[in-house]
Amino acid sequence: MNMPVTAHSVAEPSSRSKLIASVLVVTYAVITILPLLWIFLTGFKTPPDSIAYPPRILYRAFGRRLRQPVYNALAANAGIPGQPAAAADLV
Repeated sequence: MNMPVTAHSVAEPSSRSKLIASVLVVTYAVITILPLLWIFLTGFKTPPDSIAYPPRILYRAFGRRLRQPVYNALAANAGIPGQPAAAADLV
């Protein structure tokens, strides 16, 4: 019962070691790119938002644009002084 012997190279990496190496390289690349992406995205923030602590992921103008119609409607329905009556118009 002789088993066939297959030759293998000790210098050639196995498929498992190639997989581990590629996962490590991709992980390192993502970790390295994240600060550069953060710097790029900070360029679109307002100055107060860029130095805010805790950091704001979405800058204030974008968030305000999403929330402002809701705040206007609530203020108009509550009768808050100083809010225009047309603020409830969500056009």
